[in-house]
Amino acid sequence: YRAPIDIVHVFSGPGTYRKELSDTQYNELHYRWMDRDRIRAGVAVAREIAGHISNTSRGKKRLPVIFYNGQPFENKALRQALEQHEAILARLPKEKFIISNGYRDRDGTVHPIANTLDQVKDLFQHIESGALRGKKNIAVVAHIPDMVRIPFYLKKEYDEYLKRGGHRLHFWVYAIRGRRGSERSGRVDTIPKHMGEQLTR
Repeated sequence: YRAPIDIVHVFSGPGTYRKELSDTQYNELHYRWMDRDRIRAGVAVAREIAGHISNTSRGKKRLPVIFYNGQPFENKALRQALEQHEAILARLPKEKFIISNGYRDRDGTVHPIANTLDQVKDLFQHIESGALRGKKNIAVVAHIPDMVRIPFYLKKEYDEYLKRGGHRLHFWVYAIRGRRGSERSGRVDTIPKHMGEQLTR
């Protein structure tokens, strides 16, 4: 790592931490346990970062925060897992998890997260005036197909953030592979929505 990472932003995925899918979500193979896999990957990234910092700063260990902003039922499931001290999550102190209920519009109304753009807007709002204020090194965690649109939205909102006088930020991307046997279905289902059918050939 060129600089200590302050934030690990885990983008929520289909399902919840406690349940592989819901009635309102997709049923394709590659969506099974996506949300849980991303959160657990985020925990692993945070621990890896802390280990690196410890090895390069005379033993001082500093953990980044896990920033998670899913839909209401996803947030609820993660909070429940944290309260029950689920084994993987317990590898980080509970106070290192920041779970956002949504982003604010211009009149201050809080809206629940509905899509990836909402998540990115919410991230920048927290960096500007929320619990992430002053932090500038961000790791992004999601599955490989989502890394088509996430960098696009990050660039769009980052440009607006700089125009508002924001400080310089740095991003690292951690793209997760799907579970065994699911990579092909995820690539065919997701990428054409954003980049065209030719990429699936």
